[in-house]
Amino acid sequence: MFPNDYFSPEDQGPEREEPEKTGPRRFFGLLLTESGALLKLNLLFILTCIPLVTIPPAALALSRVVRGLLDDKPGRAYAYWAEFKRCWAPGWGAFLLTALSLFSSGYGMIFYMSYAGTSWIAFVPFVICTTVFLTVMQGTTYLWGLLALGRGMSLETVRLALALGLGKPLRAALAAADEVIVPIKLDAFSVKGMAELLRQLRSMERVNPGLTLAGVLITMWRNIDVVHQAEEILRSSRDLKVFQTTIRRTDRVDESTFQRQPLHIYSPRSAASIDYQQFVAEYLLGGRENG
Repeated sequence: MFPNDYFSPEDQGPEREEPEKTGPRRFFGLLLTESGALLKLNLLFILTCIPLVTIPPAALALSRVVRGLLDDKPGRAYAYWAEFKRCWAPGWGAFLLTALSLFSSGYGMIFYMSYAGTSWIAFVPFVICTTVFLTVMQGTTYLWGLLALGRGMSLETVRLALALGLGKPLRAALAAADEVIVPIKLDAFSVKGMAELLRQLRSMERVNPGLTLAGVLITMWRNIDVVHQAEEILRSSRDLKVFQTTIRRTDRVDESTFQRQPLHIYSPRSAASIDYQQFVAEYLLGGRENG
């Protein structure tokens, strides 16, 4: 009923290897080995930007060719010209989307800011314009980066760029945290996505070496076969800590949200409320199961 390969050891990523050069080391290394090619590419970029209307496709073409250099692809003039011809639609699409969004939201932010201090009615559109402006700013870098990787200018690419941009606060929280508790509902998507989540946590080790996975907390537990199978898969996985306590599914949790009360106040004797109290005690005592 529940395939065992949803959380196989292979999904936990490859063994640790010596990291490749990144950041300034990679940049200066590229300058030493490809200085001639980079000089020619920048001269071509300047020449193709002279008509002004060619700036968006030229910028995207240069980004793609330079990105290719990082993958040890040749950065020749013909490669730039080929990308330049292909980048008109995505280049102008990204430019218009980001420029118009930034201009309109920035103008609205400045306009309503002068009235926000005196009228709460103007404060609402000011907050909306500011939110849109900051969101677009966060997503613009990722949008151009995704296009440089060869993606097309599509709704899926825009959504991914916004998701990556808005994901920065999560990385900031992980950078400042000591431990992470991962709540999980035992279904196929959650169990399969656990391996990707572990890879993301490992990617933060260089930023925050003290970050650890405190454990996985199983929520919305029910006494059915598929849940039992999924729980067994999680608890038998290598390098994965699973709390002994499970949070049972109960309708009291949903009811407490409508009543705007914490669960332990709305229904202190409900199954979920008791389970959460046991989980807190287990966490504070450090009684965690090492899967």
